[in-house]
Amino acid sequence: MKAFLEPLKKLSAYEELCEKLKKNRGVLQLSGCMDSQKVHMAYGLWQGFPCRLFLAGSEQKAKEIYEDCRFFDKGAVLYQAKDFLFFHADIQGNLLVQQRIQALKALLTRQEVTIVTTFDGLMDRLRPLEQVQKDILHIGNESVVEIKALSERLVRLGYERTGQVEAPGQFAVWGGIVDIYALTEENPWRIEFWDDEIDSIRSFDVESQRSIENLEEIVIYPAADPVPGKKEKAVSFLDYLDTEKTLVFLDEPTAGLDVEGRVALHAQIRALQAQGKTIVLASHDMAEVESLCSRIGILNRGELVFLGTVTELTAHIG
Repeated sequence: MKAFLEPLKKLSAYEELCEKLKKNRGVLQLSGCMDSQKVHMAYGLWQGFPCRLFLAGSEQKAKEIYEDCRFFDKGAVLYQAKDFLFFHADIQGNLLVQQRIQALKALLTRQEVTIVTTFDGLMDRLRPLEQVQKDILHIGNESVVEIKALSERLVRLGYERTGQVEAPGQFAVWGGIVDIYALTEENPWRIEFWDDEIDSIRSFDVESQRSIENLEEIVIYPAADPVPGKKEKAVSFLDYLDTEKTLVFLDEPTAGLDVEGRVALHAQIRALQAQGKTIVLASHDMAEVESLCSRIGILNRGELVFLGTVTELTAHIG
């Protein structure tokens, strides 16, 4: 994939842009990129940032950016906002929650991660990350666990008890056997007990029930969003990210918003700045740029023709 950096290195001010991006803790605006070029440029800029967060103006745009990101990072994840009209109508798959939990797992387990979402996706009230980590269940061979206690723990984590697991988010108890279909896994697990001691753990095919692989340890993530209780502290998804290691990309974030929406969005961007996050904003709205950005980069037919502050741009164009 490093070959894709070579065309960017030929741009006259690309190296300078990368260096200033590492030092700057504010908003850098880029204009002149076509849709197909944006993620390519982002790929060049995110080198050295373990966590990359893309914020799109709509769910459809987020999905398009996600597909483009997967070309440069196969492990990119999509963190979709809740659709309150249809969120509870997803009868079996519960795909929305599954995507969000997979994004949480990626954030907790990978050294480098690319996450694509919308501003609506950042609006949810979540439990603090340290509390979520305490809920994650680690089970290994020869662990001592009571089946009843395990069942109760799974219910608290949002799993549904059924007669037989058929879809992610379910578990079943068969005498001394517990089947669990975690949201983060392609196949369910089968745990066999000898009294209260785990005798074996293996993955299996949900249709044929045939074993696939013996496992030494499994990690069970929640099967529901980490919503805080009435007396618990609430945070946003942004609070899950390390300020020093995160680069935020904003892709035309105010497109399609009314005046009230723009004001609210600008307030969120300034909140990101206050947290010390580095932000790259792709926008053609110069009033928005002047209001939010500390540095501006202008691309013309793939060439970076200007890089500097708003004041320097004003002096440059006379």
